[in-house]
Amino acid sequence: MDEYASIRFMLGKPLPLGRIEWLAAAILKKSSVTSFVLDCEIVAYDREKKRIMPFQLLRAVIEIREAYARRQSPRRSEARRGEASASLKRGERLKKQILSTRARKNVVLSEIKVDVCIFAFDVLYLNGQPLMQEQLNVRREHLYKSFEEEPGYFQFATAITSNDLEEIQKFLEAAVDTCSEGLIIKTLSKDATYEPSKRSHNWLKLKKDYMESIGDSLDLVPIAAFHGRGKRTGVYGAFLLACYDSSNEEFQSICKIGTGFSESVLEERSASLRSKVIPKPKAYYRYGDSINPDVWFEPTEVWEVKAADLTISPVHRAAIGIVDSDKGISLRFPRLLRVREDKSPEQASSSDMVAEMYNAQKNNQRNNQEENEDD
Repeated sequence: MDEYASIRFMLGKPLPLGRIEWLAAAILKKSSVTSFVLDCEIVAYDREKKRIMPFQLLRAVIEIREAYARRQSPRRSEARRGEASASLKRGERLKKQILSTRARKNVVLSEIKVDVCIFAFDVLYLNGQPLMQEQLNVRREHLYKSFEEEPGYFQFATAITSNDLEEIQKFLEAAVDTCSEGLIIKTLSKDATYEPSKRSHNWLKLKKDYMESIGDSLDLVPIAAFHGRGKRTGVYGAFLLACYDSSNEEFQSICKIGTGFSESVLEERSASLRSKVIPKPKAYYRYGDSINPDVWFEPTEVWEVKAADLTISPVHRAAIGIVDSDKGISLRFPRLLRVREDKSPEQASSSDMVAEMYNAQKNNQRNNQEENEDD
């Protein structure tokens, strides 16, 4: 029963969905494990088709069962019984909405069973030792070594280790296709401790609607570059991009872009910009002191860029003073769409536009969060 208690602690109040699911982590721990606390997600799971089911289905079953329990309790007041009846109707309505998408007839709601699967993605405590101050790569190694998977009952969350934007994009699309909301992207071995109930710049929630929420792309100017290494020796490995502030007549750094380039495009852009190299940055370039490119360019090209997220940055200077008095705005996971040969550098996206897009994204994400809390 001690192991069952630890499952209760790590996942909250057990739901009446079958003891085996709730004991899965305890049963599948290795013999060397004496105590543990995991960070997990429980989902409705179709074991026959081996796929995650919509979250609303699990929620519907929970509401129905909890409502039945409240309504039938002799100690409940009439008001509480009325509340239970409302919850019961809401749960049945949710279930009908989901089942209506399937070609099934004569369904008896009370006979429908929903299997669940535990997906573990972090371990916070193991064998009497707290692990929250360890880096994520260390915690994940402990997780994989201490437990065994049982498909459909207890599995490790699907993960990849990558800094390639195209690979992450494909991984996001695969996640959405399997009924997941999206990805959580985290740093692995630097500033990767576990911080409960706290948002951090070291992790990013990447959802399909978040990527679409940015809306328009940005037209940015490459003002500097960093030499490539390894496979990128001989070309530039990353570029420093900037927006244009017409009020101050200056180019303000907004991001480094180095992923998502094909080899041919990277060679083409490197060759084009080599003839634009200048010995030092222009007086009207604005960037953080910690940015030290290998070469600087004349502002000649305009690139259309799309990103996953806009964020406040202590390093970059785009729209500084508009959203934050001391910090600028930067792009996370930028990718090149095309070169805008029809635009001059002064026609690049303005700092005001960057600020407007940041505020629009912030409002969109706040609305999404409120909708998720209402679900």
